[in-house]
Amino acid sequence: MKEKWLLNFIGAVQVVALSVLTWLFGTLNAIFYSVLFLMLVDVITGCLSAVRNNDFSSSKMRSGLWKKVGTLLMITIVYRVDTLIPEFSGVVPVFNEWQTPMRDIFLGMFLVNDLVSITENLTEWGVPIPEIITQKLAQVNGKQSQKE
Repeated sequence: MKEKWLLNFIGAVQVVALSVLTWLFGTLNAIFYSVLFLMLVDVITGCLSAVRNNDFSSSKMRSGLWKKVGTLLMITIVYRVDTLIPEFSGVVPVFNEWQTPMRDIFLGMFLVNDLVSITENLTEWGVPIPEIITQKLAQVNGKQSQKE
């Protein structure tokens, strides 16, 4: 009897947690999970890079983690704006044809940003990254490639 109560309680907590996450971030789809995964990989590779270079600093790590929290906050804000746009369709006619989910655009932007950061960390480790990839990621990141 006790086990059944505990399982029901755990199930209810899971439902509430997923409902809150969906309300905050929108559909918990593959791109959202990919961004979360790449955030985690970026934090891990960043910490390992700092340890490898004897440059580990709790203040730098805290700063990086605050950026990740800011990223998640930005996703929630953009999702909220996405949900409000249909409400304005009767007031502002330009919103009648609005089909672009800004949340997914921002998720894509954050996904690319974390990919660039992970690639930079791996390059510091000496992992061979094809030059075409490093050039394209440098262009996306707004940096000039080493040859230029």
